[in-house]
Amino acid sequence: MSATTDHHVLRMSCQTANTIDLVWRITVPCLLFVGFVINIVMCAGMIFRKVHSTSLVNFLVFHLSLVDLIFRVATAVPWILLLTTDSTDESRRPCKALQTIDAMCGAAFFTTLFVIIWHYYHKTSLRSEVQFSARGACGVATVVWMYAAVCSCPMIISVSSARYTEIPEVAINITEELRSCNVPKLCDLQRDWSGKFSSTWYFCIGFLLPMFAIVVLFVMIARNAKRASQRRISTSQSLLLDQKTAQNDPVYKADKNVCWMLILFCMFGALFWAPTSVIFMLRSYDLLDQILSDTVLYLVILSEIFKFFNSLPNPFIFWCFMPSFREKWRGACKCFKPFAELVSINNNYGTTTVVPMFSSDSAVQHAQL
Repeated sequence: MSATTDHHVLRMSCQTANTIDLVWRITVPCLLFVGFVINIVMCAGMIFRKVHSTSLVNFLVFHLSLVDLIFRVATAVPWILLLTTDSTDESRRPCKALQTIDAMCGAAFFTTLFVIIWHYYHKTSLRSEVQFSARGACGVATVVWMYAAVCSCPMIISVSSARYTEIPEVAINITEELRSCNVPKLCDLQRDWSGKFSSTWYFCIGFLLPMFAIVVLFVMIARNAKRASQRRISTSQSLLLDQKTAQNDPVYKADKNVCWMLILFCMFGALFWAPTSVIFMLRSYDLLDQILSDTVLYLVILSEIFKFFNSLPNPFIFWCFMPSFREKWRGACKCFKPFAELVSINNNYGTTTVVPMFSSDSAVQHAQL
């Protein structure tokens, strides 16, 4: 670390440190539980309706929820051990397990997203469906997890446990109040070659490479969509149709919805997973030394909390962009059935007649990914 300055003095009070730890202890279990419920409902719903076995992309969407479910279940035990251990030596192994699991699930999430978008590009460009087979789907999932393991395995040797006052940006420069305070612990990377290698390796291979490939695929999808739109407009002109009528084509609208849904998946995934890998890599090269130690500590803790928000927006994204998902869940929720299927009207005799608004057979089923 560079020469000691006022930036390296941790100025928070003991009460502030304990308040941060209390927020950490309350927020993480709540996010773990909410995400667990959401993903278990999503997975159970797809299994119950056998949606996951209808096509490769439906299996991959199921795999996205399964990755986040594994992340939350596997994270719970080392997280509890980290809180219950007294010394940093005892919490080193829980930290190694915690960060390795987090990195592996993050890499599996982005790799699965890449495979979904590649499949979507293949379908929209060639207008052909990849034949689904259980063996092929299991093979894809195996490759995804093997790649994720390669991305995350260096974390095993580089992760350690440290108290708030022991992170390299603080060193021994703390206030007198903190010296006599029982400061909480967190997981950190060692400030040596192993920390630099693991943080750079994961950032480049586990996050940057899949995101770069995803961006390239989206550019190619946009190019194909533009060409298809031009062909559609020229066809509508030859048939004396206006452009608005051409854009109301069900295939065009379904492709547009799917594209926006995938974009939101990638944006939220990058928002929730990227901060940890970026901050760890910057800190391993001492690039945050000129920032106040309190700010660095807040960034580290917030980035760790952000990961647990992953997949929470997924049901809302499905609800907005997949009418079939919306109709199925409306039918599954009894509280929505009276409003979704019935409407009251007044007849000429002053009485109210309840008639079906639509049946389940007439629900709009849009094209799948």
